[in-house]
Amino acid sequence: MNPEVEACFSALRPRRKARMNELQGLKVELLPGAIVDMHYRMPTYRVGDGRIAIASQKNFGSLCTCGYHHIEAFRANHPRIETGRGCNNLGASISGTETTCRSRI
Repeated sequence: MNPEVEACFSALRPRRKARMNELQGLKVELLPGAIVDMHYRMPTYRVGDGRIAIASQKNFGSLCTCGYHHIEAFRANHPRIETGRGCNNLGASISGTETTCRSRI
């Protein structure tokens, strides 16, 4: 793992760190050729021109992309999950089903 990403994960509280590691595992599984680095202080996984990042913010976690157009289909299929311009808010504990996260990644 990228040393900066590893340091970011190491600084998290145990419960949040466990969930972030689960998301990291999904990303490694689903995006095996991704370049992993830090972008805007978030662990970011890049494939071609696209990217997806994990944001561990004070009160919630998010899966973020580089644009709204990347989540339009997701928003249509999951209208109850809060989203931003290019992000899905996963709640205070970074909870969310694996299926939902898989469809988002």
